[in-house]
Amino acid sequence: MSDAESSNGLQAVTGLEEDALWRAYFADSPVGQVVTLPDGRLARVNRAFADMLGYEPEELDGRSFTQITHPDDLEQSLLAVANMLAKVGERMMFEKRYITKQGDVVWGLVNTRLHRDPTGRPVCFMTHVADITERKRIEEAHRTAQAQTEAILAATADGILAVDRHGRVVRTNDRFAELWKIPRELIEQGDDNALLGYVLEQLRDPEAFLEKVRRLYGGTEESWDTLEFHDGRIFERYSAPMYQDGHLSGRIWSFRDITARRRVEERLSERNREIEALVRAISHDMRSPLLTIKGFVGMLEEDVGSGDPASILNDIGLIQDATDRMLRLLEDLLDYWNLGRSTEPIVETPLKELVDDALAVVGTELLQAGAYVTVEDAPLIVKGRKRELVRVFQNLLENAAKYVGDCPEPHVTIGWEVADAADPDRSATPAARGPEPLGPRCVIFVRDNGKGFAPEAKDKLFLPFERLNRSVPGSGLGLAGVRKVVESHGGLVWGDSKGDGTGATFYISLPGSRTPDGGTGNPSRFSSS
Repeated sequence: MSDAESSNGLQAVTGLEEDALWRAYFADSPVGQVVTLPDGRLARVNRAFADMLGYEPEELDGRSFTQITHPDDLEQSLLAVANMLAKVGERMMFEKRYITKQGDVVWGLVNTRLHRDPTGRPVCFMTHVADITERKRIEEAHRTAQAQTEAILAATADGILAVDRHGRVVRTNDRFAELWKIPRELIEQGDDNALLGYVLEQLRDPEAFLEKVRRLYGGTEESWDTLEFHDGRIFERYSAPMYQDGHLSGRIWSFRDITARRRVEERLSERNREIEALVRAISHDMRSPLLTIKGFVGMLEEDVGSGDPASILNDIGLIQDATDRMLRLLEDLLDYWNLGRSTEPIVETPLKELVDDALAVVGTELLQAGAYVTVEDAPLIVKGRKRELVRVFQNLLENAAKYVGDCPEPHVTIGWEVADAADPDRSATPAARGPEPLGPRCVIFVRDNGKGFAPEAKDKLFLPFERLNRSVPGSGLGLAGVRKVVESHGGLVWGDSKGDGTGATFYISLPGSRTPDGGTGNPSRFSSS
């Protein structure tokens, strides 16, 4: 069909000439229509475009498009014009901002084409401009909401994982990857099964973890529980169904590292037990001398009445002994209370110097017990408050002197070894341990060949007033004081023995302990006594 025949057909249908039809389409189009001359002046605009900018159509006639273009988008518009004039392209589509008559900003989707005459000379640009301001507002609101969501996810202390009903990862935050030590490239694969396979080996009970995950994926319940890791960390896990438009679309998981909180709770619980033990011990140990004093005061009254000088002096002596016991107990309690509270500066001191200072105080007791002390040659630098650390070795050496038992040649050996992440026994200080240390570290030992103790007594060794043998003199605060000092330094202490007559070994792990050259090298590895 020729153009003439096509034009005649349109005229037959519409009753309009082709030019009249085009003018009607141009004027009545709901989309902005603009005819622009090659020099940038607006030759004609329709009502829709004028309304979009808040003008009457005739107010825009003859204006340059640069006058109504947002300054930040002017370069883009000029480049599009230049490209079409240079025949780089005949049609361009892009988004740009316009400035309205009132000074507001509106967005337009510009679709423009350069028309040329038969000789190729540019005649005008025919441009369609759709008002996309509302769409842009929605997009900006969406970007803002998205940015806020990302900021919230990034700022939260919890690791977040969202998974759809088909096992595809919908969303995670950086904290999730950090907590579970998952490589970013594995998360980007978007496969929850791959993530599960990666994390299972970190858990102490992977089967229970996996069973619960599978059960929850098939239901709509909320769930709270805790997860324990091989490295000592503890996570609190929360899971809830995820809904979109009222329909179940997947599941959200939240993980929080509560290791520090749990350690504090354990410490508080342990301290409560300690306080209870203190109260019981104080009520028992202080009642005994008080009853003695009360009894002999009564006897003193009788002896004064009878005028018996020898009995009076004996009564006074016994009252004095009971009073001395009470004073010693109070002094020991005050001393124990002050341990770990020193403002003494942290310094580095050779292990041998700490032991020598301790021996200067308790050497006589060791000699009386017939025990000798050996300090192994391998040098070690210990970091901490010197006087308190000396007190630790003083108490451990006093303990060894008291419990030599029937050993014909009592001997105490002090040295250090290298321990890996897992210790043979740390049950004496469960609240203090925190996550398992990574890599080798120096562990000091104090080993004797005396009486030892039953393995089941390990949990009581460091409790105040817990004396395994009441026939041995002492207040029961020596080892409790050792523990208090070591833990105040962020360290660990524990004991080991095979039973009566086998000797005992006490281990101390203090942060910052090192060899003089800064390493942890040592010819021996960790071995239980």
